[in-house]
Amino acid sequence: MGTRRVLRWRRLSATALAALLALAAQAAAQEPWHAPAMPYRLQLDVAGAPRRGGIDTALVNLAEQSGLCRPDGADICVTTRSGDAVPHRIEVRRDATFDVFFRVSEDCDRFHLYYGSGQAQSQHEEWAESPGGLFLETRPIRQPVRRAADLPGAVRRNSDSFDRKPWAQIWDMENPFGRDDLYLSIYEGTLYCPERGRYVFAVNSDDAAFFAIEG
Repeated sequence: MGTRRVLRWRRLSATALAALLALAAQAAAQEPWHAPAMPYRLQLDVAGAPRRGGIDTALVNLAEQSGLCRPDGADICVTTRSGDAVPHRIEVRRDATFDVFFRVSEDCDRFHLYYGSGQAQSQHEEWAESPGGLFLETRPIRQPVRRAADLPGAVRRNSDSFDRKPWAQIWDMENPFGRDDLYLSIYEGTLYCPERGRYVFAVNSDDAAFFAIEG
């Protein structure tokens, strides 16, 4: 089908923070409820500061819970476990679910996400985002690329993009952002390697693939 896979990773000391978010609604019910007007809450546990590698932004997709919110996601707020408001922003995916980006401070590794009141919440200040996690971008190409050695040049020559979004896995049989033939898939994210040592990585793809570590 003419699909190609490119995997690029940033520094080894970083952690895929977004991937370490743990949604635990039942456990969250055991802690004080700081937004009484909100009928729903998720508990979000993130990696501790020593494992973040400078990452200060976490991401969670509300998935089916998005249907309980306003269409614009304005009735969503994020707090620390003690109830302090946390800066956040909302992006709406094509499937109408919400990606919630929020700032994580060095002294906090548990957050609460409240949602579903139907009432717009006050907006918070922007912050200089340093996100982690995995992203997928797909790009159109004009002709197939059969050899892994030719992929870096193809990436440089083909800068147009179907889309780039946070992603959950490195395995997709189709192009989620556009046509299903003649395209590049570029997975980019951070690796967390807790110990010094020798690491071996392998990649597999339909036609050709290469793997690179940057930084």
